Amino acid sequence: MSDRLSVLVLEDDPVDAELQLAMLERAGIACDARRVATEGDFTAALADGPWDLVLADYSLPMFSGAEALALVRARDLSLPFIFISGTLGEERAIESLRAGATDYVLKHNLARLAPAVRRALAEHRERLQHLATQREHEASERRYRGIVEDQPELICRFTREGILTFTNRAFCRYFGRSAAELAGASFPALFPTEEEGPMKRRWMQLTPERPIVQLEHRGRDTDGRLRWHGWSVRALFEQDGSLAEIQAVGRDITELIETLDTLRASEARFERVLSGATDGFWDWDLEENRVYYSPGFRAQLGFLDVEAFGSQLGFIDSLHQEDRERTGVALRRAVEHGGQFREEFRLRQADGTYAWFLGRGERVPGADGRASHFAGSITKVSDRTRMDDSLKGALERLRHLSRRVIDALESERAHLARELHDQLGQVLTAVKIKLQTLWRQSAESPFGARLEETVRVVDVAIDQVRRLSRDLRPPQLDDLGVVAALRAHLATQAEIGNFRARFNAPEDLPPPADDVAIAMFRIAQEALTNVLRHARAATVWVELAADGRNLTLVVRDDGVGFAADPAARSAAGASLGLVSMEERAALAGGSLRIDSIPGGGTEVRAVFPLRAK
Repeated sequence: MSDRLSVLVLEDDPVDAELQLAMLERAGIACDARRVATEGDFTAALADGPWDLVLADYSLPMFSGAEALALVRARDLSLPFIFISGTLGEERAIESLRAGATDYVLKHNLARLAPAVRRALAEHRERLQHLATQREHEASERRYRGIVEDQPELICRFTREGILTFTNRAFCRYFGRSAAELAGASFPALFPTEEEGPMKRRWMQLTPERPIVQLEHRGRDTDGRLRWHGWSVRALFEQDGSLAEIQAVGRDITELIETLDTLRASEARFERVLSGATDGFWDWDLEENRVYYSPGFRAQLGFLDVEAFGSQLGFIDSLHQEDRERTGVALRRAVEHGGQFREEFRLRQADGTYAWFLGRGERVPGADGRASHFAGSITKVSDRTRMDDSLKGALERLRHLSRRVIDALESERAHLARELHDQLGQVLTAVKIKLQTLWRQSAESPFGARLEETVRVVDVAIDQVRRLSRDLRPPQLDDLGVVAALRAHLATQAEIGNFRARFNAPEDLPPPADDVAIAMFRIAQEALTNVLRHARAATVWVELAADGRNLTLVVRDDGVGFAADPAARSAAGASLGLVSMEERAALAGGSLRIDSIPGGGTEVRAVFPLRAK
């Protein structure tokens, strides 16, 4: 043993005491001992502790070992206490052990002393470790419950039979019952009878390989109103793979369901409007390469079959041979680089003849801000004058819809970023703390290495959650403004891409309007992403400037550059991100210019009108 033991020896015979200590030293147990022989000295010595071990003679002239044991146990319930006696009968030995003695050794058999001491010390360490583990577990449980209790979501746990074992405050408030009333109640019974069967079947299908399922069903709140719930249900399994308990996290999604229903009704009304319109409309899904043609489009050409124009290629093939190349180039340019598509061309009608049409269209950004659709219309040239005003109104509505889509996207990004940071981030941090505690306590056990590896995995998950939250919506954009958000994002990307970052913005830069600030940040974000992926730059500059009327954002690098020619850029497969930046700038009332040559770096310049925040 490497440490010296502090040993208190209660023995009136110095020779016996020295013999006992010598036996311990001979067995490799180094001791710093103090011998006492009276009650007063023993009491004083106890107060001078701490002690690692007490060795006590059972019978002394003025004081007994039993009295000494009582004094020790009054102070410390776990301190190793070993009786050493010349004559200790079996009955007294049993009484001593019942009174709290750790062990006993007869003086004529001191060979047992060292093994008894080692065993007593080992048991003492185990008891202390067990107590520490128990206290840490209780503290961890209190922290976990504290975190869960403060969550706004409805959180509960229940057995495989559906009997509730835990509910947080939000759950209790929602259903209008206390935790005591809900304990032992049936979770499925809180919902309409027709929901119970499907609910149980779903969670009984959970396995250790697929422990999570998402459920949507109806339930009544504390006021008796029938509401829609969304639940994330996770099964908790024993080591043998049997289902131990189920944890469910839910929220009221009634407003979301009603919003989706309203949206579907709106889309149905829009379809009816298109069916009655005299213009022909199309919506080209750029990702799926499918085109929707309105009834008016097909009617103008004399087609009644929905499949008569089933793809973008069908439209191109129906163009007059003399108009095909010119119209195709203009259409691809508008799709890939933005701007209005406006061309006159001849289309083959159902009877084989050709008629002149005016085609107009523009890109429509999707939920992620990229141009995922290209929508427009065709009008017979003879009807053009009459229909111009109607088409302008339709295009303005499309722009308005695009802005609403972007506003909804940014709002959802901000919500998801907060949810990831405030909810999932906190839960992962709590898991990490608990795992680190178990690791420290089990470092020498066979599971120590696995726990250490699990802590590292949780660290990676926390970093990924933080990075995802920051990419979705950097907190600086809302709290400190676009300047601080751009500076922080540039620094983050520089660390990832190992390039030098140069940021410049005047201190008196006027704060832009919200839509301009969001467009500036997203454009810079996409430009810096392109730098990381393609540029191989050593230095990147981000600059902001204002001249009284306009606000200018410049992102430039000294990387490899690319061909500025639109056709070459398309062939390189790098157009979607650039299209997204151009669309962002246009919807915020600005413009975007990209200058680059192979080997000469790239400059992205976005100019916006300086409107009040």
